[in-house]
Amino acid sequence: MFNSIVAANPANVDAHYGLGLAHKALGEKAAAIAAFQQALSNTEQALEAVQTASHVEGNLGDNDLESNFDDRYMMLTRMISQRLEDLGAAT
Repeated sequence: MFNSIVAANPANVDAHYGLGLAHKALGEKAAAIAAFQQALSNTEQALEAVQTASHVEGNLGDNDLESNFDDRYMMLTRMISQRLEDLGAAT
């Protein structure tokens, strides 16, 4: 299912994260790392876009209290980085 979602939408952070979890559960370390690294890359890009939009709208750009989108991506960045550390991969 995750592969289908990723094929349709390569920027889908949640699908890459889920794919990483599935590979990790199956003991497929290299595939899990690759999926988590893609999820992290997508998350960082999404966070940057949210922060840029916040700045353009006249807000501070970092941790915009008017929006919860940046909070979601900051949390995902930490979660995905932790998964990569658990697998012994550099972030």
